[in-house]
Amino acid sequence: QIRKQLALVSSKVLTERLKLLSEHGFVWRKQEDTIPVTVNYGLTPKGKELACVVELIVQKADDWDAG
Repeated sequence: QIRKQLALVSSKVLTERLKLLSEHGFVWRKQEDTIPVTVNYGLTPKGKELACVVELIVQKADDWDAG
């Protein structure tokens, strides 16, 4: 699902960023032993808190662009 929403981001860059976010505790990562391998990601509580802050910043930037 993330891959579809970020179509302009290469798979390599997306994987690197998700790994970094996982290492810092913003997302969790679960790898399933399927063929091909399936990897699922989700926001941790820390990631959800950060998402709220980012959303506020985006809203403020939108307000400035509209004004």
